[in-house]
Amino acid sequence: MTKKAFTLIELLVVVAIIGILAAVGVVAYNGYTGAAKVSVVKSNYSTIKSFYLSEKFKCETGAEKAFNNTINCSGNTFTDGRNARDRVVGFFSTRIKNPYGGGFHITSDGGYDQDREVGIIRVYGWDSPERISFKVCFKTPCGDNKNHLNSTINLN
Repeated sequence: MTKKAFTLIELLVVVAIIGILAAVGVVAYNGYTGAAKVSVVKSNYSTIKSFYLSEKFKCETGAEKAFNNTINCSGNTFTDGRNARDRVVGFFSTRIKNPYGGGFHITSDGGYDQDREVGIIRVYGWDSPERISFKVCFKTPCGDNKNHLNSTINLN
């Protein structure tokens, strides 16, 4: 009776092949997760901007309340950039997540041109009461303008 078994060389070849496949898989996985993070940041940015515009339009067409019935349409919520900024940041602060981690997801202060700011959506209204601006760096390096989204909405 003869025993059939794998030789040491055959086992080493199998282990080497598995190692190569794992290395290729890790590189591909990192690429997929990086692209997913960029996509999430861009989606969050579009969601916030679109929601703000829809709430502004709702008030302009006669609704009494906006932001899921949390604020009155009367007053300066949609005509003063500072007040609009505070409403947007307050409403979304617990509703979105930064896929890059960190403590902030949306805020109304600071810059967005440094790598530590990646994924944080900035809402500005202090530079002019007549407009509100949305800015974000969606991937590093944040110093590169190609990695930014930036929109300004006039409130008049």
